[in-house]
Amino acid sequence: MYRLPTIATFYIIYNDKSILENYHCSYLFNILLKDENNIFKNEDPKCLLALRQQIIELILATDMSKHIKILAQFRIKSIKIKSYIEKNIILCLKMIIKAADLSHNCVDWSEHYQWVKRLVNEFYYEGDELFQMGYKINPLFDRNCHNNFIQIQRTFLKELVYPLIISLKTLDNTSITQDMINNVKRNYSKWTKIEKCQIKKKKYLNELLCNIPDNWARVYYPNLNIYKTQKK
Repeated sequence: MYRLPTIATFYIIYNDKSILENYHCSYLFNILLKDENNIFKNEDPKCLLALRQQIIELILATDMSKHIKILAQFRIKSIKIKSYIEKNIILCLKMIIKAADLSHNCVDWSEHYQWVKRLVNEFYYEGDELFQMGYKINPLFDRNCHNNFIQIQRTFLKELVYPLIISLKTLDNTSITQDMINNVKRNYSKWTKIEKCQIKKKKYLNELLCNIPDNWARVYYPNLNIYKTQKK
């Protein structure tokens, strides 16, 4: 198995800004450059340029550092959003793609929890590499803050996910959106119950750290043991 480029490589390439989102944009258009994948090859160059700019703008909108700003912009205009849907189409699409990006929070608990197990380990391994680079680590990415993970998850659902989905109801006031809202509420309630019960809390915290095989971690994150030693 080959060694993937380190997070440090991406930080250098993309100047510490929207690292993964910029990488996704670059990777997408590199794929589309191949003749067999180029679904836009018959498009007018001017239209293609505009489309490319819109795609990039939408992908970059999934950077969580922009979440509050985008949500605030949408709320300001949401009162008249149905009347001015075409005028605000990019903003609406940003909200939709953000909902898709965070959609694992909007499904039933069993599916939501499986995604959380995958993500928490991904975040911690990223935090390991960020530590090696000398960056200050967000608590969500710091395995040494793992005892606070459930509280962090509850806050994430309450302060970031729920307001996003509630705002989307102005675009799509259907049973689908309502189901998403209900699932967010139920998942929040489930995390709250786990947080209040020390036995359950310990069980879930242990489970969350046992999701990635050791051999996978050794291949992709060889500095993990160094990180643990230095943090003690």
